[in-house]
Amino acid sequence: MSSSAHWLISQLRGKREMKVIDVNCFEMYYDNKKMIIYCPTTDEYEITSAIIYKAKNTNAVILAYPHQWCRATSSAISLGKSLGIDVIPFGRFFDLYG
Repeated sequence: MSSSAHWLISQLRGKREMKVIDVNCFEMYYDNKKMIIYCPTTDEYEITSAIIYKAKNTNAVILAYPHQWCRATSSAISLGKSLGIDVIPFGRFFDLYG
């Protein structure tokens, strides 16, 4: 499991029902709706269009990333939005879903 996914899951444990899907993804339920969350690996320190397509292939609706060592390009954020994927830093993720 990626370190960012592991950290995010550990922070949500006990607050949300979750299931690990693969190294970068987990399912989470929020308001009785299943959501797939994609978290980058350390090799994916810059969220680009290629990473957005990887997230799309997992059916992710959110790509959450740690802003301390990762950043998202504006084109990746726009592409994500057009594909129905919210690209947000962990802090915003916790504001919305934590």
